[in-house]
Amino acid sequence: MEAHYNDWDNFDTDAQALSNDPIFLNWAESSGLAHNVIHLRDLAITIFENTSTELTPDQTTQLNTRFREEENLHLKRKIAIALFRHGDESDSVMAQLDEAYKNDEELREQVGILLSI
Repeated sequence: MEAHYNDWDNFDTDAQALSNDPIFLNWAESSGLAHNVIHLRDLAITIFENTSTELTPDQTTQLNTRFREEENLHLKRKIAIALFRHGDESDSVMAQLDEAYKNDEELREQVGILLSI
């Protein structure tokens, strides 16, 4: 994998390539979601957004806990995307997706495609 400093489009592409690797999924669950460095939390969320691996009950619990506790609205909306992609259509998830579509230019297109808007 090539290093891409401050190149977030390529970073997201690289993160997608890692999203099904059990080592990275384990890191995302065990320490990434709760990390105090926002970019590392973002990476953990991106891994969960993009993995095609079925989430374990523990991973789903970790995502839901982070969803309730996350103070950064952008990251909270990304968690909503991850939860939705893994079958969660609860009112709280749908409300965050609606907010992301209306108010988060970076996520608007992704949420529009996800919800077929």
